[in-house]
Amino acid sequence: MDTLNQAMSRVSAEIARRSTTQQAVQASSVSASVALAGVTVSHIGDARLLLLIPILSAAFGYQWLDHHKAIQRLGEYMWTRLEPELARHLSLETSLWETHLRENGRDKEGTSNWTFPILTIFYGTALVALVLAGPTTWTSLQGGPDISSWVSRVWPTTLWAIGFILTTIGTLSMSKELHGRPRK
Repeated sequence: MDTLNQAMSRVSAEIARRSTTQQAVQASSVSASVALAGVTVSHIGDARLLLLIPILSAAFGYQWLDHHKAIQRLGEYMWTRLEPELARHLSLETSLWETHLRENGRDKEGTSNWTFPILTIFYGTALVALVLAGPTTWTSLQGGPDISSWVSRVWPTTLWAIGFILTTIGTLSMSKELHGRPRK
């Protein structure tokens, strides 16, 4: 019984740790976006600095999603392995936490309440950055045939394209993960 309680405590602590990390990842993403936007708006930096936001947003978004998946796996382990064993040992007739959540529809309605804000934090800001940096990026392609100036004109367009691809893939994969799989 002690081993079972220790396992439940360890899993609960890991879920709490990962949830705290998710909050830090969200805050870091917002802070980075605001800092880059602030530098751009204050005219200290070029609008092309905004092209870093989609790359940072994708990195933070994938890290957040990794923690989300791990938390789901830990909850699944609690629900399928630990709670039934604990209920059997204690001869419980009432449901434990994970069972209670699944029986009362957490997964039916819960994700729709926070999917849009999460997507906005990571990929909405990236999309806005791409739109705002677009005119500066695309006009940088104009110029003479000099190869050194050509390279300095092409890198923003390449960075914009990479940001667009990362934003598109990130939005689709996070949307699929948060809504694509029905929970038991």
